[in-house]
Amino acid sequence: MLKKYIKNDVARNFFREFSEWINFSGIQLKAVKNYQKFDSKYNNKNSKENGIIRNGMTLSIKEEELPLIVEINEKIEVDGIEYEVRAIDRALGLLILDLERVYD
Repeated sequence: MLKKYIKNDVARNFFREFSEWINFSGIQLKAVKNYQKFDSKYNNKNSKENGIIRNGMTLSIKEEELPLIVEINEKIEVDGIEYEVRAIDRALGLLILDLERVYD
């Protein structure tokens, strides 16, 4: 029962306050971009000392709004920029993707 209320709260408030319209591989949908979450997960002290800094973001999408299946290591496009999917998590009706920017 509590899970239902939390899920409704996420849909009602989280996406209304923090989301923006994006183009996800040709599909227009609302999503929340979080660059700090990606940085804290993938760019720790050791990676910075070794000169390896990953550029990317964590993207939260309502799972029901994405009509295609996304897999780890798949290349997708967000607003015309190519990313590779590093991790996928599902929680409370959200699809949470860690996306690393792909450079030519």
